[in-house]
Amino acid sequence: MEIDAIESQLVGASDASLDVADQYSNLGFESQTSGDWAAAVKYHTLARDLYIDTLGASEPEVAEQWTQLGVAFEKQGMLQQSMTAFTAALQMLEQGDVTSQDLLVGDVYTTMGVGCYDRGEHASALTYLDKALNFFKAHDQATSIDIAQCLGAIGLVHEGLGDKQAALSAFQDAITHLQEYKFDGTELDDEVRMVFGTVYNNMGTVYSASGQSDRALEVYELAQEMWHAISTNGGDRQIVNYSLANVHNNLGIIMLEKEKYPQALTHYTKALELFESTDVERANVYHNMALVHEQLGDLQLGVHQRHKAIEVWQEYGDRHSSSIRGEYALIVEALTNMGDLNKAEQLSRMHNLLEEPQPGEDRPTEEGDAQTNDEL
Repeated sequence: MEIDAIESQLVGASDASLDVADQYSNLGFESQTSGDWAAAVKYHTLARDLYIDTLGASEPEVAEQWTQLGVAFEKQGMLQQSMTAFTAALQMLEQGDVTSQDLLVGDVYTTMGVGCYDRGEHASALTYLDKALNFFKAHDQATSIDIAQCLGAIGLVHEGLGDKQAALSAFQDAITHLQEYKFDGTELDDEVRMVFGTVYNNMGTVYSASGQSDRALEVYELAQEMWHAISTNGGDRQIVNYSLANVHNNLGIIMLEKEKYPQALTHYTKALELFESTDVERANVYHNMALVHEQLGDLQLGVHQRHKAIEVWQEYGDRHSSSIRGEYALIVEALTNMGDLNKAEQLSRMHNLLEEPQPGEDRPTEEGDAQTNDEL
């Protein structure tokens, strides 16, 4: 049933019941899945208020709605409202002995840490993620999956800080916690495979950045194996395709480094087939395909792919202005090498590439290298 139809039924409900609150909560999650964060705020707020009316203000269901409101506010860039919501959730949950607290405490800390990571606030991200990790380790109901997911996020933060050794250490710790599921005599379930796949992919990006291409190839293939198994089992198509697309992009980078250009293009083409039209990661794939075509001597096709990368980044406003400027600089370089000096100069002037960025303005990133895709 469509969300609007369900909402119309709920609006007509005469009583504030748990069932109505549950349905509003479900509508909130459905809105999050579709990327309609304003609707998510609306429905989680309605669910929160109904839970308060029927259960009281200090119940875990209310804290869950506060948490989801924090996520939805953050996705809209409403950081103050987001932190207020997360803080409200924690104030309700952080009561009593740690082993009696709802596991949502750790989830809230993890979510806050991931949000800080997304904004480039690495020190704050580590603070929240360390709190989450310590909470999960102390809680007798926490699973190895809880701990491994947290360690995986910590690894990404260390990678963002440029500390490759600390990143690999965190990823390896995550794998160690997941190993118990591989050797307990039972078949891996898809939840475990998803964490394995994500951690293996992110380990590969660190190995690749460290010049260990063979090791990177090994763990990328392990990630691919996990996601293919989930796909075979009928796992969520959107999640599986997105994750497999990232792995194919990263495998393409390894093939590029090994000068296996046809294999690199095969992986990049597969990545583009799997990504949704709204996935910004497509830009990295087009950028990487340009590198392959340049190595094959087809500078014109490389320029075409760079323009496609720019088109994707431009869909997201100013968030990728540095990448766009860097890509235009590489197009100018290619046009110069092709002998099209007039067009190169025209493009340079049009995008102010002849001028140094002013203080406080984005500087172009080093876009000449292949771009890996990490996952959370």
